[in-house]
Amino acid sequence: MPVKNMTKKQIQTFFERLRTQRPHPQTELNYSSPFELLIAVLLSAQATDVSVNKATDKLYAVANTAQAILNLGVDGLKEYIKTIGLYNAKAENVIKTCQILVDQYQGQIPETRKELEALPGVGRKTANVVLNTAFGHPTMAVDTHIFRVGNRTGLAVGKNVLEVEDRLIKVIPKEFIIDAHHWLILHGRYCCIARKPKCAECVVSDVCNSPDKYEFGAVKEIQIKNIDEDYVLLPIWLVTYKEAGNDRLFYYAMNGQTGKVAGLLPIDKKKLWTVAIGIFILVLLLGIIVGYLLS
Repeated sequence: MPVKNMTKKQIQTFFERLRTQRPHPQTELNYSSPFELLIAVLLSAQATDVSVNKATDKLYAVANTAQAILNLGVDGLKEYIKTIGLYNAKAENVIKTCQILVDQYQGQIPETRKELEALPGVGRKTANVVLNTAFGHPTMAVDTHIFRVGNRTGLAVGKNVLEVEDRLIKVIPKEFIIDAHHWLILHGRYCCIARKPKCAECVVSDVCNSPDKYEFGAVKEIQIKNIDEDYVLLPIWLVTYKEAGNDRLFYYAMNGQTGKVAGLLPIDKKKLWTVAIGIFILVLLLGIIVGYLLS
């Protein structure tokens, strides 16, 4: 079943919830400069952030600039990143990238997509991550998590990464666009996971358009129609009363403004007998009067 695109109202609610859940989202890659971020993202392709962090924590302790990594050389760099997948090819690209940075940019990171994508091993996604995370540009680095979230929820339906990216940039409100990249990655990584999404604990399940969300625990909305509306004055006091000498509990509610009471109220037996005797006497007197008049 095709997924419908979210409405503007759904998208607004979607990101308001994600913002409330994570007010200050950040990448899970360890870095302290744009250069360290670039190298970490280069190394993260087909590798986990955890494995990259373990490697770069040791690497950056001895070499955290382009020139310092060049001084290590390819073989020296491999010793630090050999626990990461595809480390041979990555080491070659990192060294080539560092050489270009030193030769053309004085060791600094360029701040345009075109210049970043010209670096060995840097594609559109890596460039977007650096532009967004290091420099605060409104870019969207669509990885597998964001691609899945966009298509599954109806936030950004697209057949390929570029279509999803273009759709996200178009529909995400400006107030959310800078942090949206991190919100979507983290949501896809920890909640909207691939095989068994955690819809039962998802903060945006009610605005998600996935037709399968109820199979994975999303709470189904109950449509209620034709109900007369009324206003309730607050506060309302809910009272539980146990009558002396009686184990029965009485439950009732009292409006704190009007004093009106509703519910199961205890009965004063003395007053009940007094009223009953009074009615009996009244009926008896009426009977006597009627009998006298008819005689």
